[in-house]
Amino acid sequence: ECPAQFVETRHGKFAFHVEGPANAPAVVCVHGSNVSRKQWIFPTPPKDVRIVAISRPGYGESDEIDPGKFEYEMIADIVKAVLDQLSIDKFHVMGHSGGGPHAVAIKALL
Repeated sequence: ECPAQFVETRHGKFAFHVEGPANAPAVVCVHGSNVSRKQWIFPTPPKDVRIVAISRPGYGESDEIDPGKFEYEMIADIVKAVLDQLSIDKFHVMGHSGGGPHAVAIKALL
């Protein structure tokens, strides 16, 4: 189990965890529907990538966002806050299922 870390943004408080070497390429992982950052906990920690797994708004330990007010810019803001907290400038992004559109938006906006 990877302990949750948290980032505060103007949209609320959001959970994430980090696994893998600090000097490895960072991969932001966005989970699908009905799961959380915990989808990205691996039995063996990665040796050649740094996983940055974020619980989307309303999932896991992350705050809710009114679905009627959600915009993809919000998830980009949240990811940017996490990356800033971790001092990560360059990253890859991957989304599973419902996290796919979020991943595309993150990369397009950041």
